[in-house]
Amino acid sequence: MQEEVSMIRGPPLYLPLTEAQTNRRREKGERRMAKKTSNLKIVEQQTKAEWQAKYEREKVAKELKEEEESWRLTRPEITARVRALRAELESFRAQLEGMPFDVVTSDIPVSVDYGDRPYPSELTEAFDPAIKGHYDRLEKATAHDLQDDLGALRWETAETSFQIGVLAGAMFSGASDREIDRLERGLTPLFRAAGVARIGGEP
Repeated sequence: MQEEVSMIRGPPLYLPLTEAQTNRRREKGERRMAKKTSNLKIVEQQTKAEWQAKYEREKVAKELKEEEESWRLTRPEITARVRALRAELESFRAQLEGMPFDVVTSDIPVSVDYGDRPYPSELTEAFDPAIKGHYDRLEKATAHDLQDDLGALRWETAETSFQIGVLAGAMFSGASDREIDRLERGLTPLFRAAGVARIGGEP
């Protein structure tokens, strides 16, 4: 029978490190520590930047919400603005009723010769403060070379909406076809002239 031979190993033999080896190990450890510290700083900076960005977004959102809350009207304020709008429109109607009697003139008819009357955009902004609020907000954020476009959008939207409202009001209130035809005849050249002024060319 073959006898089993057991191998007994002694403790590992460690040779003393040379000074160069010691220095290399120390430098390697320092590099590892520097790398960990650098990575930690990057993570901390990223986390700080993310929290700062989140804080700024929440701050802006809060400010916008507070601004929009200031545009809201109470029931009495709404009632007062509706009455003021009605009074303004009634004064326009009075002008139209007087115009047939002084339309034959080479000057502006006296009935419509008012220097201080609101434009459609001013009517809408006086009626609903949110419209002006949103416009002012966009104006601040719009580049300078696009300010004219923003202003044109403001004016033309209000003008066109008012014109559509006049025609729609007549149709929805049961006006006769003859009256609607009359309004259509007045709106067509007006809208065509506005289009020519915007894009150029012949009417």
